[in-house]
Amino acid sequence: MISVGGIGAFIGAIYAGKISNRLGIRRALLFTLVAGQLTVLLIPASLINPEYGVWFLVASQFFEDAFITIFFILALSLRQELIPGEILGRANATFHVFSNSLFLIGALIAGPLTVWIGFEATLWVAALGALSPIP
Repeated sequence: MISVGGIGAFIGAIYAGKISNRLGIRRALLFTLVAGQLTVLLIPASLINPEYGVWFLVASQFFEDAFITIFFILALSLRQELIPGEILGRANATFHVFSNSLFLIGALIAGPLTVWIGFEATLWVAALGALSPIP
């Protein structure tokens, strides 16, 4: 079965080169990171009007996966261009360990935070926290 996120990621992969060519790799990286992270705000927004909430979640999944797929493709391409081949594997591994560790830390914080401030407030904190590394 194909998921909404899988379709978004597939479309993102198709358009990664076109967006990079049009904006340049650095601006494309910034644009896709900001756009992808902004879509996370649709998750807590889905609780505001539950009648349309599922559409907010579908849109969030589709567009986040599309933009983040483009970001990851371009980021890897840039690393391959700038980092010497003999250390590229270690650099990619370090990148993945660091970024995946942030997901783990966020998950460990989310449980107690939900108990303390509630589910909806925790979703807003997480969505706003996703925007924090954006320059």
